[in-house]
Amino acid sequence: MRDKAFVHIIESPSDEDILYERTEGSSLASALNLAEIPHCYNLVTTENSLQIALYDRLFCEIEKTGRFPILHFSMHGNTGGIGLTNNRVIAWDELCRLIMPIQQLLQESSLDLLICMSSCHGSFGSRMAQIKQGYIPFQFLIGNIDSVPWSDAAVAYITFYHLLFKNIALESCYENMKLASGNNKFEIHNGKQVHLNWTNYNKQIQQNLARQVAQKIKQRQIIF
Repeated sequence: MRDKAFVHIIESPSDEDILYERTEGSSLASALNLAEIPHCYNLVTTENSLQIALYDRLFCEIEKTGRFPILHFSMHGNTGGIGLTNNRVIAWDELCRLIMPIQQLLQESSLDLLICMSSCHGSFGSRMAQIKQGYIPFQFLIGNIDSVPWSDAAVAYITFYHLLFKNIALESCYENMKLASGNNKFEIHNGKQVHLNWTNYNKQIQQNLARQVAQKIKQRQIIF
């Protein structure tokens, strides 16, 4: 992992976070620098700067290093999406469209995307695998199901990356980040499984609806 990947940090703190220097992303970048883990830090405040970080700077880093990215989002969030400094909310379906070119690029090299959501309710980012039939925007996504203190998030992800870049198995990295932070509400999602469950659920709904329609037609025929 150390020779193949880099952590692409995208941070968008609130204006008060900036004022009081509550910046988990920059703290993570300092820790990764100390651990000699390849990374790229991006401070974004608007949708425009978010797109620059996701495309121009990310693809430039790939070309420069020959490594593939792990996306790390450090910002406020809720069950519906993530927020930027200017209070613009990026809903999950919009974020899905934004990261689609990245996943497609990785798949051309037989790679898949790992996303780490360092935000409140970041686990709900798994909904991105439930937006487009046949499209899975990530291989794994890690996030917290609840509101999470910045201190817990910082300790959790520093631990996660420290172990991951020692080539420790992903599941073990995930379990240890929960132990280190003392927060057991972090979740890991397999994109293929989330998409499969969603597809099967939709099929079941359609089948149930078809049966209900057939029963109503049959009942009317009996009445007539």
